[in-house]
Amino acid sequence: MINDREWEAFHLNTLFPLITRGKRLKTASHITGNTPYVSSTALNNGVDGFIGNADGIRIFSHCLSIANSGSVGKAFYHPYSFIASDHVTGLKNDNFNNFIYLFISVLLTRLQYKYSFYREINNTRINKEIILLPVTEDNKPDFEYMTQYTKSKKELMLSRYQKYLLTKLSNLSYKEIPALNEKAWKPLKVSELFQKIEATKGKTTDQLIEGDDVPYIAASKLNNGYVSMCSIKSNPNWVSRGNCILFVQIGDGAAGLAHYIPMNFIGMSGKTSCGYAHKLNSFNGVFIAKCLSVNKQKFSHGYSWTGNRLLSTKIMLPINNLGEPDFEYMEQYTKNMMLEKYNQYLKFSTKKN
Repeated sequence: MINDREWEAFHLNTLFPLITRGKRLKTASHITGNTPYVSSTALNNGVDGFIGNADGIRIFSHCLSIANSGSVGKAFYHPYSFIASDHVTGLKNDNFNNFIYLFISVLLTRLQYKYSFYREINNTRINKEIILLPVTEDNKPDFEYMTQYTKSKKELMLSRYQKYLLTKLSNLSYKEIPALNEKAWKPLKVSELFQKIEATKGKTTDQLIEGDDVPYIAASKLNNGYVSMCSIKSNPNWVSRGNCILFVQIGDGAAGLAHYIPMNFIGMSGKTSCGYAHKLNSFNGVFIAKCLSVNKQKFSHGYSWTGNRLLSTKIMLPINNLGEPDFEYMEQYTKNMMLEKYNQYLKFSTKKN
């Protein structure tokens, strides 16, 4: 057990012979390419995009990165070559394997509480930083333990993930259907597609109480809008019914997006609305949300997706022989795509690492 181990403090500069900050590269200077560009984002393992610059850059590989600013203190392991911005620092030890790197990355991220927008990580501070590590009997870092511990965690997570994939695959069946470009399509207004559209019912986020009842879904472009789980005990009237399309009505970078929400949830009034249709389900709902989100480019914080703008928004959908939205086709198309993706994920997860 990890709590049965002895732990000691070590300076980062004793663990990593190479501690090097990335190099400044203005966004306007980015050239489209295939090399990961790692910056201070807390998402996607720190990868902020892919570029093809060859000059004025600093390339790293098989090392950790830690954000100096932005999501300051967030650490990731990169088993691939990447270009680092000056908002991150690379930490490298040629003797470390990927399991040791992963173990230490979690401990590094715990340094986040010490830093903020006003107190960033610089070269002096990072060289003075210390982390606690499990040790051997002679008080040296127990890298073998770190390796085995991380391996066991990885195997456990992979096993759970593979079980999840197999369950999903067992509930899906592939059927031959026409390709998207072989179907007839028709524009429909939002008001024609949905029998009922209603505002979400939450008032203020500071009145949300942490719990396990329903998710709080925000006006966000990330994670299908999901933010956190909350209790409904104090605000039962705030809950919106699931199996709906969520319209993100305002928000920089999110206005105009649509998400399919399968379960009951809480959203904030004035920021999101719910659309309900008789034949909507978890498969065609994903398809419709994607088609609706094409309209995102029209809306912004100053031009909200509300009122008549929402109701009159047109969405292109495949239709059946009666000229009606082909919900069955959209459902099967999504099932076929999910089957393909789940099989790809399963194949990837069973590869030897």
